[in-house]
Amino acid sequence: MNFKKNVIPLLFLVFISQAFASCQGQENQNRTPIQHQNPDQLKESLIDANKKRMQEESENIDNYVALNNYKMNISQTGIRMMIVKEGKGPQPKLLSDISIKYKINLLDGTYIYSSDSSGVLSFIVGQSNEPSGLQEAVLSLKEGSKSIIIIPYYLAYGLTGDGDKIGAAQSLVYQLELIKVRNN
Repeated sequence: MNFKKNVIPLLFLVFISQAFASCQGQENQNRTPIQHQNPDQLKESLIDANKKRMQEESENIDNYVALNNYKMNISQTGIRMMIVKEGKGPQPKLLSDISIKYKINLLDGTYIYSSDSSGVLSFIVGQSNEPSGLQEAVLSLKEGSKSIIIIPYYLAYGLTGDGDKIGAAQSLVYQLELIKVRNN
């Protein structure tokens, strides 16, 4: 996901909390204002915190996979995928126009969206606002394939969520069928 997009709000909150704390009176005079903190140390602490969060999320996903007895492959980026039915049609590539049927849940089973209520989702791979993890995952399917795909939050809607039903730092479980591939 877009690292700058996710870190800027966090840095803004840190700045505001530091400014607020510095206005609280004598008890906070020993605090180091954020502008005097070493930027490299701040960057390292943010990176370490993000690595820890990603590791915890990977463990949560592994627990979900084990609980459901799924036999899933894992990509280098952390996407888990299990082919339920192998398709016979063409495989999409970058800039393919595809259509999918889907159902999205959270790891705790909470229903989020589906094509039954929202309609079939069509997009151009690589030129869409759809999560990068979804775009990556469909590239390994063939038209007609049905699969279960688990996308970690950092390849879904990141630390901000989608502003509607998907909250901050939530991994998504897709039950997906690739129904149409139009390669250009």
